[in-house]
Amino acid sequence: MPNVNIRQLRNTRKLKAWLRAGKTVELRERDMVIARIVPKWVLPTEIARRWLASFRPPPWP
Repeated sequence: MPNVNIRQLRNTRKLKAWLRAGKTVELRERDMVIARIVPKWVLPTEIARRWLASFRPPPWP
């Protein structure tokens, strides 16, 4: 998991690239983890449909 300190947070290009790649980033102050920045995860529509369909009961004959 990549980590960033407060000063490095100014480089938003690297942070955005990590988040777009789906990586969780740790925000640190010296040796202490202050926060974890978690990317928003969006399912592609076709995968989401299949996943939701797996929870529906089969149609009655």
